[in-house]
Amino acid sequence: MPLVHLRTSATVPAQARARLLADLSAACAATIGKPEAYVMAVVEDGLSMLFGGEAGPTALVEVRSIGGLGPAVNGKLARRVGELVTAATGVPGGRTYVSFTDVAPTDWAQDGETFG
Repeated sequence: MPLVHLRTSATVPAQARARLLADLSAACAATIGKPEAYVMAVVEDGLSMLFGGEAGPTALVEVRSIGGLGPAVNGKLARRVGELVTAATGVPGGRTYVSFTDVAPTDWAQDGETFG
């Protein structure tokens, strides 16, 4: 049920995209403490984006999970995700936002059923 969703103005080559998806998925599972079998990773690249009113490389990463998030986990995951995004896209950390949302089990569903 964790989701890690990267949107970036950078273009990520196909081979690098596959590696980035795998790395983001593994990092979320390990840091949040959820089975990777439930993690969804998404990369959208080549988007039109501004940061601080200026064009240039930028990225937004959204992490959502039913439980497992909090100050300590969010800090660790922000660092790890930031490293992965910068390495794969070249987007500097200062032009990358990472947001975290703890979702209620009744607000997330799979296969026609909510988790709560």
